[in-house]
Amino acid sequence: MTKLRIACLLGAATVAGAASAADLPTHKAAPAPAYVAPPPFSWTGFFVGLQGGYAWDGEQIYAPWNPNALQKSVERSGGFFGGQAGYNYQWGPLVVGVLGEYNAADVTGSATVWPVYHTTNKAEDFGSIDGKIGYAIDRFLVYGVGGFAMGDFKHTISMYPPSPGYSNPSYLYPSYSYPSYAYPYLNYSYSAFQTGYTVGGGVQYAFWNNLSAFVEFRYYNFGDKNWGFIPGLGPHRTKESLSVVKGGLAYQF
Repeated sequence: MTKLRIACLLGAATVAGAASAADLPTHKAAPAPAYVAPPPFSWTGFFVGLQGGYAWDGEQIYAPWNPNALQKSVERSGGFFGGQAGYNYQWGPLVVGVLGEYNAADVTGSATVWPVYHTTNKAEDFGSIDGKIGYAIDRFLVYGVGGFAMGDFKHTISMYPPSPGYSNPSYLYPSYSYPSYAYPYLNYSYSAFQTGYTVGGGVQYAFWNNLSAFVEFRYYNFGDKNWGFIPGLGPHRTKESLSVVKGGLAYQF
């Protein structure tokens, strides 16, 4: 009988201990939060940017006695710096946009056009209003661009020799070294605002959601300009163009 009581007491204690253990708090780890993928990168939005680069090409001067005969190509080159602003919209991998740009420039050149005429020319600034279309692979964009171009150009023409002691060829005039004061009325400077078109393309990569870098090639054709009587030169025609390689940074809002 005593053994039975002891066994019952032990059994009751075991059941009570198990019940008490079941009431204790557990120490299991909290479930991991569900993974939420970041939204895909988008090129949609307004942007502003800074840019700079190198430009070359030149001015073509057509002879006053034959406006259709190319007399001289005046090569020029130099740097520029400017900015741009616009808006992109992305639809699937297709990106379309509009932008405007302006560049201050120091793109210069000079040449002896006719044996006694020396000319210099300079692209002082240029810009454009463009349409843009591209193909995006996530943060990488390849695009084409083109639109309306405009620029300011400055020219000088003079009968002064390019360097002291220059003598005219004997088949034009008697050989003579022109002093600097000889023909002051044949020194002339004139400027022009010209318009035309531009085409080009580039690549762009977004390092962060709001900041990207781009490299681009452009060709600008600023059309023809017909000039009236220029002292010592008479009427003539010029054509202006620029080829440009530029790079820059853009901030997207």
